[in-house]
Amino acid sequence: MNRKEIFDSIAKSLSRFKSEVEILNGNNLYDINLHAENVLIPLLNETYELKLENANKIKKNYPGIDLADIENRIAFQITVTSTITKVKHTVKEFVDHKLYEDFDFVFIYMLSSKQKSYKEDGIKELTEDKFDFDVKQHILDSTDIYGKLDTYLQLTKLRKVEEFLADEFTDEKIEERKQLAEKEELIITEDIYTNLVQIDFPEYIYVGDINFDRDDIIKKSWETEFRLKKNASDRKVALRALQFIQEKGAIGDWHVVDKKIISFNNLNSDDTILNKIVELGTVEQIETKDFPFLSDKYNSAFKQLLNNTINQKLYLKHIKYIGKERIYRFSPTKKLVEVRKLQWKLKKRATRTVLDRKWNKDNTQVLCYKHLAFKTQIHNFNETWYLSINPTWSFTWNGYTKSKFEPKMLKGIKQLENNQAVYNAFRFIAYCMMNKIDDEISNNYDLIDFSLPEPMKLTFNA
Repeated sequence: MNRKEIFDSIAKSLSRFKSEVEILNGNNLYDINLHAENVLIPLLNETYELKLENANKIKKNYPGIDLADIENRIAFQITVTSTITKVKHTVKEFVDHKLYEDFDFVFIYMLSSKQKSYKEDGIKELTEDKFDFDVKQHILDSTDIYGKLDTYLQLTKLRKVEEFLADEFTDEKIEERKQLAEKEELIITEDIYTNLVQIDFPEYIYVGDINFDRDDIIKKSWETEFRLKKNASDRKVALRALQFIQEKGAIGDWHVVDKKIISFNNLNSDDTILNKIVELGTVEQIETKDFPFLSDKYNSAFKQLLNNTINQKLYLKHIKYIGKERIYRFSPTKKLVEVRKLQWKLKKRATRTVLDRKWNKDNTQVLCYKHLAFKTQIHNFNETWYLSINPTWSFTWNGYTKSKFEPKMLKGIKQLENNQAVYNAFRFIAYCMMNKIDDEISNNYDLIDFSLPEPMKLTFNA
């Protein structure tokens, strides 16, 4: 067999490989592991002189990559999806899971044909300068393998690749893999998305003794419109103390436990007004991961601190906590209540109405205002903190106060909503919590943040 005949045979095998992938994938029968062990690993190892192996053999459920060469510090993601979105997702996973500590490069091998070109916009930002990723060098498909083999002068090596491919892509081998795929199809693994967002908070929490006269603050409040009772909670008294110091802009991202202020704000810093109501010599810095487990009382206090800090962050997004109803409500951004629409992006950019008018039948009078709203609850699983989000609606007569029509309106909406509508509302709310939205007051509040956890895997028989 001469050089031309060898390459004709290799091209034919690679073409059959591509067709097999497209047919199986088109019938939802494709499994990356079906080809990784028998075809891709030896093919890539021989072509690029690597020592790749299945990443799951190195580390169970290795995130973000399929093949790994530990010695040469090279990883591969194998995919049938050739979009720039998939490329960015792979790069982001590589960074999020700190794979750059184990590997210098990640290559993306497209089992179908890669696109003619990929925009590099945003890729550099995603790498965070942790590693280099060049869309022209690190995205491969069968044409790159063919081109790489064409640089080899030794027929011995080319014949080895040709014989291997020819053997793997006989009609018998292809049919064998198809039957195996159909058998594996009987067991299905499905991604299950929860209504949880992970809560990300600072490494340290600050604790300091309160430094104000409780009785004096209560008596002083009696001279104002909002009088405190003698048995008012320590937090209410501390809040009034702050308001007397700074009438506008008093913050709420703190809590009181055992006559101590606790906050993610550095209580020793002049950048926070909280240092005006604490005894600075008593301030302690405690690792946040330890604080909730000091006692049941401190665990409860920590949850309340999380709630208060979340309230502060969402307040800046014009999403206000309504204590009497125990819900968060997308609120007006101005005194004059107007329809409020926000832009967001899941698969594509869209606009969603979060505050709307409900008119009477003649469209001559506003009956009430309809607000997107949600209830939350804090959870701790394996020392990771989450916030569950349950979308709902709130109806007000003036944009602020609950409407008498709410029970009737809610009943009608709940009858019409399906699971997909509720999930879409959750994703929208999570997006607003994690990203700057159109009418946000400030984008500098970073004491607390949120992220979407990985989906859970549900395996079942078809």
